[in-house]
Amino acid sequence: MRTKYRFIEFLPGDFPENDEHQGYVCFNRKANFPIGNVRWYAAWRQYVYYPAVDTVYSAGCLQDIAEFVRAVNIESGEGIARCGG
Repeated sequence: MRTKYRFIEFLPGDFPENDEHQGYVCFNRKANFPIGNVRWYAAWRQYVYYPAVDTVYSAGCLQDIAEFVRAVNIESGEGIARCGG
C-alpha cells in the first residue's frame, strides 16, 4: 500500500480507542507537521480521515488522502468506503 505522496505521507500511529485497527498519521512532508489522521470509524465500519484543526487542503492533497483511505479500507477487508456508511 502506498504511504508516501508528493506533499504528504502517512505513518502508523497509536490510537488507544482503536486497539483492533491500525491508525495512520498524515504528515506534511515539507514541514514534517501532522495535518490529520486516518482511523477506524466504527459507526460506518470503515476508515475515515480526521483533519487537524485549521488545516486547508488543495485538490491534489484531498485526492491523495482519498486514495489512501480507499486503499486502507480495501486492505482491511472492509471493501470500498462509502460516504456516511
